[in-house]
Amino acid sequence: MTDASWTVGGIVTDGLVGSTPVVSPGGTRSLTFHFHEFLTDAVDDYRVRYQDLREYIEWTAGDPVRTWVSDGGDPSYRERVPAGASFDTFVVAVDPGADVEAEGFWGVVTGGSDDSRPPASERTLSLDVFVLAPLDEYADDEAVETAFKTEVM
Repeated sequence: MTDASWTVGGIVTDGLVGSTPVVSPGGTRSLTFHFHEFLTDAVDDYRVRYQDLREYIEWTAGDPVRTWVSDGGDPSYRERVPAGASFDTFVVAVDPGADVEAEGFWGVVTGGSDDSRPPASERTLSLDVFVLAPLDEYADDEAVETAFKTEVM
């Protein structure tokens, strides 16, 4: 079976809708992911994964994330993760599946929308992600935070 999945912040999606993103640090990409019950083994698995990723979008209300590019072209961000969130950073690894010809990257979730329509067996989320760096340049989100996060804008 072909692995067309994408993993975002450790959450496996069933695929990317549209063209693969061009990784360009300092740019924002709007990525649309789909979740489908027939592409998983567990009946509710796609709903759980969909809700987990949707939570990032819900918590971006009120602009808790600010992004910018310095005069030298370096991307930076500042975040304030709300107390009720189940995650501790808006930084995510965006990693294509084994059979997807695309480059993974580190980014910061800045917004998005729930584009789901019936039938209930399929869900779609659009995620706005500010690109920080190619995925292979940093080992984890803590290293990304050290390199790009600032408390001063």
